[in-house]
Amino acid sequence: MIFLYSYNISPYAAKVRAILRYKGLPFEERLVHPLHRGELKRLSGQSGVPVIDDGGQVVVDSTRIAQFLDEKYPQKRILPEDPTLRARALLYEEWADEGLPRVVQPVRWFLPKNRQHTLALFRSAYPPGRREDLAWKAIAPLAYHGVKRKYGNRIGIPKPPEVLNRLAEAMDYLDAALAETGWLAGPQPSVADFAAWGFLNFLDGMDGWETLKARKRVLKLVRAFQKDETAAPEAYDVEDAAMLDASHHRRTTQTPTPNKKRLPLV
Repeated sequence: MIFLYSYNISPYAAKVRAILRYKGLPFEERLVHPLHRGELKRLSGQSGVPVIDDGGQVVVDSTRIAQFLDEKYPQKRILPEDPTLRARALLYEEWADEGLPRVVQPVRWFLPKNRQHTLALFRSAYPPGRREDLAWKAIAPLAYHGVKRKYGNRIGIPKPPEVLNRLAEAMDYLDAALAETGWLAGPQPSVADFAAWGFLNFLDGMDGWETLKARKRVLKLVRAFQKDETAAPEAYDVEDAAMLDASHHRRTTQTPTPNKKRLPLV
């Protein structure tokens, strides 16, 4: 049995979780409490997630975990054997792991309704009760300020129009990159697709989802690794078009902060 140590809002843990499911590997997920990480530290020597324990073999970091799983369980490979495709997969994975956070995390955390949704999802993974509620009153601002420190700027945080414009630009790039086969590196899913999915799947239902949903190939990628494989494909309809128009209006009529560098993709 493989044990996966994670947070339910971690894109990197989501990436590993999807890989395990794709390969058909049985695993048990152990959610780590932000205030009680002693077991994780004793096991792995550090406090970050994801971490897997496979029969006593402990691996940290989603990229290392992906490589470990592909070597030990070669069924349904996620690292192409072709050297060119393998290099492309690893390059796109690096972009997804390091570049997409600068695009997606501001959407999740800097738009107020999205931040509330993210924090509520985080809290939902742990037992109810007054004591736990009090603990989360301390955890929530710490989590937010950590993201703000990492993805904000010298004068605070980017305004919603800038955040949403950056998402739209990145989704255009990603949609174009998927044009050849529907995957980022060859005719089959690779580690790059799982890395991108790890971030993008959290936008479902949030402000900004309509921007992603309008890119057909990106939407297909996000839906490809959903847990419910029997779910019907999601169509883009009139209501989505209206939401996209409203989002575009908000992005183009609110003036971004002047003389400020835009968020980089990488």
